[in-house]
Amino acid sequence: MTQMLTNILIYGAARHGSPLNFAARLHVALGSAKGILYLHTEADPPIIHRDIKASNILLDSKFNAKVSDFGISRLFPEADADASVSAHVFTYVKGTPGYVDPEYFQTHKLTEKSDVYSLGVVFLELLTGMYPISHGKHIVQEVL
Repeated sequence: MTQMLTNILIYGAARHGSPLNFAARLHVALGSAKGILYLHTEADPPIIHRDIKASNILLDSKFNAKVSDFGISRLFPEADADASVSAHVFTYVKGTPGYVDPEYFQTHKLTEKSDVYSLGVVFLELLTGMYPISHGKHIVQEVL
């Protein structure tokens, strides 16, 4: 049985038990990173998820992370041997506020960096126990 890496598992709640300990958080972070790396480098064609967030990371009973919800993902064209395919795709901005890469939001150029930024926000959630947006401030601003 899998469960979501939701606010309950990161932040804890009296009725659901304590939040994840630091070692479990690192295990989840590593598993999430491996999942995204697989999508970007091993999938054929590569996939850009576009909605990486805590609730789209599922955990099994041993806290192994599984990336889920590919509803707005995009297949990314692979470059030919002569690199004739560009390293980005123009698209409408999709994703969850607080997790969307500001560069992608401004330029509409979708790259793997967009997923990496979103995963970084999840990592900050795991490390700090803060929400992505709280009291009008973004977690990245708070950490800086």
